[in-house]
Amino acid sequence: MFFYYNETNNDGNTYVKLLRSTDGADWGTAQTVMTIPNYVMSPAVIYDGGVWSMWYVRSPGGCTSAFQDLYLRTSADGVNWGPEQACTFDHPGRVLWHLDVQLNNGVYTMLFISYPDGSSCGNTTMYYAESSDGLAWTANPGPFLERTSSGWDSANIYRGSFTIDGTFIRLWYSARSTSGQWRVGYTEGLRDDFIKEPVNTWSELVGNVSATTDHPRTGTHGLREVGGSTYPQVFGALEGSGVCVNV
Repeated sequence: MFFYYNETNNDGNTYVKLLRSTDGADWGTAQTVMTIPNYVMSPAVIYDGGVWSMWYVRSPGGCTSAFQDLYLRTSADGVNWGPEQACTFDHPGRVLWHLDVQLNNGVYTMLFISYPDGSSCGNTTMYYAESSDGLAWTANPGPFLERTSSGWDSANIYRGSFTIDGTFIRLWYSARSTSGQWRVGYTEGLRDDFIKEPVNTWSELVGNVSATTDHPRTGTHGLREVGGSTYPQVFGALEGSGVCVNV
């Protein structure tokens, strides 16, 4: 068993260390396998067909930084690691933080937390991403796991670890309540039952707001009746800035 963890001592570096065990009880002496400038988050490691792969977030200034960079390194033995490879991550409007990665049917899958631009890691939500090569990542725009309104995970969803088999996911995750207490929880289910599609209806995008026109309003819809007695019923977003009104 290989156990990787980060160590810092305020000298400007993060030391990625390795412990090994054959019985889960005796882990021997830690070995430093990487020294990386700045802060390093969540070394997520998988082993497949003789190749070790490690993804991590390198942060220039901690959990209030306006950006966090994702990198990949590979190794033949889990000890000697190759150079950093910069990853691309399609997740507009949000900043990547902690993550975990698994390989599922030839596709790299990731559960990660992120916070909105201008916020911090005290305001994170969990998302799902995939990659065919481990370098170019595309995140689903809808959240994977959100905070509950009043439960033990009501204040902040934090780092998770997961297994995936086809479309079935088992997830352990840490979270904080509004009273400031941290716990670890467990949930499971089909991937598509967790993923929420982005908002696309008028009420989801704008809320319960009456539309306006240059004509006097009639009825309760805020739009003038045109060509008959049927009022607008469905609002939806179009690409760009257009709005579709179905009458």
